[in-house]
Amino acid sequence: MTQLSIIIPAWGSAEALETTLSSVLRHRPPACEVLVIHQGSYDDPYDVCDEVLFVESPGATEVDLLNVGLEIAEAPIVHFLGCGVEVSAGWTDAAMNHFDDDQVGSVATVVLSAKGNRIASAGVALHARGRQPLAQGAAVGARGVGSVTPVGPSMEAGFYRRDCLNWLEGFDEEVGRDLVDIDLALGLQQLGYPCVLETACPVLGAIDSPKPVNAFDEGLGLERLRLRHAPPQGWMQRLSHAFLMASEFCGALPRGKAFSKLRGRWAAARDRSLASDYQERLDEAQAAATSAHLHAFPASTFEWDLRRVA
Repeated sequence: MTQLSIIIPAWGSAEALETTLSSVLRHRPPACEVLVIHQGSYDDPYDVCDEVLFVESPGATEVDLLNVGLEIAEAPIVHFLGCGVEVSAGWTDAAMNHFDDDQVGSVATVVLSAKGNRIASAGVALHARGRQPLAQGAAVGARGVGSVTPVGPSMEAGFYRRDCLNWLEGFDEEVGRDLVDIDLALGLQQLGYPCVLETACPVLGAIDSPKPVNAFDEGLGLERLRLRHAPPQGWMQRLSHAFLMASEFCGALPRGKAFSKLRGRWAAARDRSLASDYQERLDEAQAAATSAHLHAFPASTFEWDLRRVA
């Protein structure tokens, strides 16, 4: 029986995809399937179609590729790997063990820099300015890295319980490509399915990143993320958020992005139904978890640090 679906969304170069794919096939764990989701531009020159399921999704965005892989995956645990990531023997073992605990919704791994001497991320968390990769820049083996508490995995190398992702309808492009992992992680937290960090299975992350998001879409996604996941706010939190936006505006002025980013935030803030629509989705996800006769938990007691999400 397939226990793990390894999903590689091919949004980078063919060279980066082949680096990751050859690494995975060299160290392939037992009872797994390997899926490569691409836009139709990859023709499998090494003829590994007997070992890998290649799925074409013409015109798909980067987030679409993630969701197509999730839809096709058959295993109860899914593992996303970004193009350019390299793995080593046994890299899935320690992470998979965490899913013996029904409360665990996801497992974050340590992603190393291209040279392997620094940490690119140890999962992600929520910061006042959005998504924050944890332990970024720390030396490999630095004290305290194992004690960080991620909200979720980074999308470059994350393990997830597949049913949990399906209940939340997968990755949501409304927040923008660069925020889909933290948005999903926060949703899992609120359902009561937290993330754990596993430091024993690092991957090497020479990530082949897509083009940067434009300033308007960046502001739109950040504000949507805040409105979905920040608690009801009093005047102090609103004032704090106004100061944050002013600081962000001034910081973006030299790059010529200030007005576009502010317009994006304003466009999201005008959507009065955004928070209630997302809460309705969470309620439906909780109902789905309960009806599936899996371990459904009461609403999460996770408490927000208002200073971080103002």
